Amino acid sequence: MPGYGEQGAQALLVGSGTMLYNDPPMDIRVVEQIVPSRVCFACDVCCRFPERDSPLRPYFTREEIQAAVARGISPDAFPDHAGSKVAVVPHGEGYRCPAFQPETGQCGIYEDRPLDCRLYPVAVMWDRDHADVVMGWDSKCPFIRDNLESAESLAYVERTAALLESEDTVRIFLANPQLIGAYQDDVIVLRRLNRLTQGLQEKGTDLFSRGVPRTFTAESKSVPFSLADRPRFEDALAAHAVSGDPLAAYSFPFHLVWQGLLRYEWTELEGHLCLFACNQDGSFLALPPIGPDPCGPAMAKAFELLSKRNRTPALTRIENAPESLAARCREKGYRVAPKGPDYVYRRAELVALRGNRYKSQRVAYNHCVAHAHLLYRPFRPDDAGACLALFQQWRQGVKYDGASDLATHLAADAEHAHRNGLTHAADSGLIGRVVEVEGRIAAYTFGYPLNATTFCILFEIADRHVKGLGAYIFREFCRELESYELINTMDDSGVEGLRRAKFTYHPLRLVESYIVSPA
Repeated sequence: MPGYGEQGAQALLVGSGTMLYNDPPMDIRVVEQIVPSRVCFACDVCCRFPERDSPLRPYFTREEIQAAVARGISPDAFPDHAGSKVAVVPHGEGYRCPAFQPETGQCGIYEDRPLDCRLYPVAVMWDRDHADVVMGWDSKCPFIRDNLESAESLAYVERTAALLESEDTVRIFLANPQLIGAYQDDVIVLRRLNRLTQGLQEKGTDLFSRGVPRTFTAESKSVPFSLADRPRFEDALAAHAVSGDPLAAYSFPFHLVWQGLLRYEWTELEGHLCLFACNQDGSFLALPPIGPDPCGPAMAKAFELLSKRNRTPALTRIENAPESLAARCREKGYRVAPKGPDYVYRRAELVALRGNRYKSQRVAYNHCVAHAHLLYRPFRPDDAGACLALFQQWRQGVKYDGASDLATHLAADAEHAHRNGLTHAADSGLIGRVVEVEGRIAAYTFGYPLNATTFCILFEIADRHVKGLGAYIFREFCRELESYELINTMDDSGVEGLRRAKFTYHPLRLVESYIVSPA
């Protein structure tokens, strides 16, 4: 087994969407270590194995073997110099990695240790059914057992997932599939690695090709939706833009942040891009088919495909149809039902807050400015841990509203989306801002451009204990967005308190959204 180490918030104006981020390009050899050196040096598990052919021995790529040999490891330690698991040597009643120094408890090639070791205590392995590649915590590590749910650990998982899903890292895994271990019961699975799974499914095709279109039939296997699909998805949306006000769902980040909680897949039907959202109950189309005739043959083909997948007919549906398309679907005999509108505001009014109808927001904003020591600034990737901790604090304050527990369920689901957003913001095209109060992050917000005139606020979290902080970060963010005339704050998710909060800002109009089902 590799292992080593030195080494009062308001969700105001937040709907059911989410938001995402992206870190700058990473050097895959630089994998941060979460386990403190003192823990590693006291551990008697890592780098030692009970049997000679242990499957947990670290794997070395061709380049890593060359580096290890240059550092003094015998070439005989590697059965295949094109890439192989290391041959262990006798040690006590078992065996050890030849790079491990028992007298010091340290790795003799630490600076040049393989990626397999750098990732530990994160394990990359096949799932139980050997269908998908997943990442997880190795619970054999004592540090992980004691720090499983800490904010630092959760943020570390997100950063490591981003590294594992990066283009360079996936290429290494595809060239060295032995890096992917067999399923282990004592590894706590964290998430599916979509790009790596997709690459293995494609069996050698160029996973990262941008210029070659792929066309799928109703009988073809769908492709997992990932960051690699952003250019294709955004090009399709731009080429077939919704006339009038677009819904917030007509964007790449709106859907990507939910990947994992839902399993998003895409394919092409009749020349239209179709985005499917799946869970254990079945599948639905997250958007109408994107193309020149969404209500035509592509929609019929999509319903045919969904009907074959779903045991429950009610699941066979298409969400987020705009009003113009809904009217055409009715004419063709499809069933059309309202889903809930997006709230759209005039940006200038949200910045000015003039008149009696904005009095409460103006008072809250002024109180916050007068009494809190505020620093409003851009989000940085290293803010993710503090933002996640703030979200968890905020979530604990979400209360049963006396009518249903919908708000608490939505908050639980939203944690996954916020994690994705905070981790992948830049790659997804998201723009984020935070507010520090006395040196700590007490609020954050993220959004993205919908088109040349409309900007969407994907989510916003603020500490409830800082009066007026939600009003402050919302107004400051809108103030920055000078090139946009309108602000879309998504839907209200059916939560009455959120609906009331959105109406207090006096929307310019409500943009209706519909669900389409077979007749």
